Amino acid sequence: MLHLLSLVVSLAVATTGHTFNTVYSWKQVEYKLPNDSIQNEFIASGDYVPENNMLLGLAVWHKKMFVTMPRWKNGVLATVNSFSIACVSEIYPW
Repeated sequence: MLHLLSLVVSLAVATTGHTFNTVYSWKQVEYKLPNDSIQNEFIASGDYVPENNMLLGLAVWHKKMFVTMPRWKNGVLATVNSFSIACVSEIYPW
C-alpha cells in the first residue's frame, strides 16, 4: 500500500512539473551528548553506532522537528528525537 501511495505521489509531481526543494539533509546523525567522554563511551560499548541511525519519519510542531529512527540495527540511542528548526545542527535523543 505504501509503495502504491509513493508511486501515485511521484506521478502527480512528475506530471505537474513541480519539484520538491531539499530544505535539510543528513548523511548520518550525531547527537549532542553532555560531553565527549560520554559519547566516546557509548561508541566504544556499541550503544551508539552513528551509521546505524537512519531517519524514517518526521513531523513539525511549532518550531520543533521530530524525527524517528527505527531500531532495526544495534547502536540507535533513541527512536524519537527532536530539534529546533532554528538550529538543525543539534539533535537531542528524547
